[in-house]
Amino acid sequence: MASRPDGTSMPPRLPGGQPSSRRNPLSSPAESNFSAVDFASPSSDSSFPSSVPSLENSTPPRLSLSAPRPAHPSAHASSGLGVSTRATFRQLLAQVEQQLASLTELSCSVRARGFGSSALSLDEARETFETLRSDASSALARANRLLHELRVASSASSSSASSVCSAAQLRHFSDLLLSLKTECVSTCEAISLALDRAALLQAAPERSEAPEERTEKDEEASAAVFYAREAGSLRESNRMLSSILHAGSNALYALRKQKAVVGKMKDKVSEMSTGDVGAISGILGKIEWQGKKQKIILALVIAVCVCLSLVWVMRGHASAVEPGPG
Repeated sequence: MASRPDGTSMPPRLPGGQPSSRRNPLSSPAESNFSAVDFASPSSDSSFPSSVPSLENSTPPRLSLSAPRPAHPSAHASSGLGVSTRATFRQLLAQVEQQLASLTELSCSVRARGFGSSALSLDEARETFETLRSDASSALARANRLLHELRVASSASSSSASSVCSAAQLRHFSDLLLSLKTECVSTCEAISLALDRAALLQAAPERSEAPEERTEKDEEASAAVFYAREAGSLRESNRMLSSILHAGSNALYALRKQKAVVGKMKDKVSEMSTGDVGAISGILGKIEWQGKKQKIILALVIAVCVCLSLVWVMRGHASAVEPGPG
């Protein structure tokens, strides 16, 4: 191993005279995984364009899926848990879309320029591809588990007014997850085929290319870049449509909850009005009976008075008509 004038050791050199790109295995994980990924740098000698991101930039932070649940959650706690689960699900879908964008750029770079005569660049590209594919598959699996949890929670709380997630939201989430799975599988297959083709071309002896072949490769590269841009535009449109549909489904869900609350209030008012009508009718009946009773008593008093008056008059008349003595 060579040493510098200051006494520090220099990295070992390859047979071709180039210094080895292997680093100390005790270095940080980011350095150990991407110490030699120079094809993403504009100043690298490799044929990758600068638009291909490294794994440090392309892999988003992992999200924690485990959340403590209370033993007996109330309706408010269940609704809050559903909102948190939906937010985590959307973050996982955004993470998968970002990894798909990185995979698409890697596919365009592999198809457009290949790897030349550098075997290390091919190995690093394959390692980057495997890492991105593993992360995307893990995110899709976690999103699938979250979707299953949403289905279970929604079916458990479907009878109550505070449901975790509506059926329209579940169908929308399932369609998004299925489309991302399909796109991820197709992109990974295309990159795997491109890497195999690049490995075969690299193993073949070098030969001069005809101008027609170079023109055809340039056209393929331009077409690949165009398709990558179109795929990005479609993903952006799909994301906007997803946000619009999600807002609409949330509004519909809120209206249904409000309708259920109004229905409960209507039933309660009807029940209260039914009980009050019975009580009021009883009170009115008592008042009417008291009025009739007072009328009867007044009529009897008047009749007695009239009778007494008649008796008094008749007695006075009899006294006046009766002759005196002698």
